[in-house]
Amino acid sequence: MNSKQLVVLTGSVALVSAGAITGVQSFKNEAPVTEINANYEERVRQATATALTQRIAQVEVEKVLQGEIFMEDAPVITQLKEQQSSLEKRLTQLQPDSSQSAIVVVTASAIESKIADLEVLYAQDQAKFSDSHPALQVRKAQIEALRQRLTTLQ
Repeated sequence: MNSKQLVVLTGSVALVSAGAITGVQSFKNEAPVTEINANYEERVRQATATALTQRIAQVEVEKVLQGEIFMEDAPVITQLKEQQSSLEKRLTQLQPDSSQSAIVVVTASAIESKIADLEVLYAQDQAKFSDSHPALQVRKAQIEALRQRLTTLQ
């Protein structure tokens, strides 16, 4: 072997050894697998609870909007009530100590957002229709119903 090959071989062995030592040291510093799994499960549980809470709020908004179009005993209203109840049960199973206040806050936010969206649509429709047009009347009733529901939440 010439000296260049010997230097390259020695350098390679040193790099591989250093990498192995670093790998072992980093492995020793990592959290135990059970702790990692517990953290992961908690993050998944939180994300699922957040998604359920947001979906409950969306269903509540839809229930209020549809309540201005359909009678209380209409199938669509019944279906929305059942869906909301099912989501609330799933949330309770996931987080038995879950706070109603979180649902109220998210629902209030969703209602405020929907009111803003409907007010924009109402203004656009006013340019096309007279105030007595059924589409405007329904939209106006939906905005008012959402405001009333928002008042009951606060």
